Amino acid sequence: MKIEYREYNSRDEEELKQMIRGLYKEDQEREEIDDIKIHKTIREFMKNPSKLKIIIISYDNHVVGYSILIPFWSNEYGGNIIHIDELFIKGKYRNQGIGRDFIKNSKEFFEEVAALAMEVTSANRRALSLYRSLGFLEGNNKHLIYKLPLGLR
Repeated sequence: MKIEYREYNSRDEEELKQMIRGLYKEDQEREEIDDIKIHKTIREFMKNPSKLKIIIISYDNHVVGYSILIPFWSNEYGGNIIHIDELFIKGKYRNQGIGRDFIKNSKEFFEEVAALAMEVTSANRRALSLYRSLGFLEGNNKHLIYKLPLGLR
């Protein structure tokens, strides 16, 4: 089993879009996704690679998943928290340790990592089970979001 991680490049665009659509199709409690949002994320990564990372996950030289990682500094934790914004492994490659390996290695993409954070919908019981087995705990604070009416540009 050879798992590899690399940053997104333009040759990955169509496959990345398919995987993102797959994630949002499976996990319907998320916001809706479209090509405009995907393009904006790719453009932001290309312009500001220190702001976020799009990671392509390969297993035995086959692209099997992706992740979007967002670092932010936390005074409370004294280092970067890496928010695993999205993590998707294609269906036939699940339960082979790929997601587990990725989470264990995701800190390698940034410096001074103090913690990993993520959101998971309550309906995604398999993912919840995996994350809890890796030591993720529900925080004491509630995660709140206020959507601004900025529209897409």
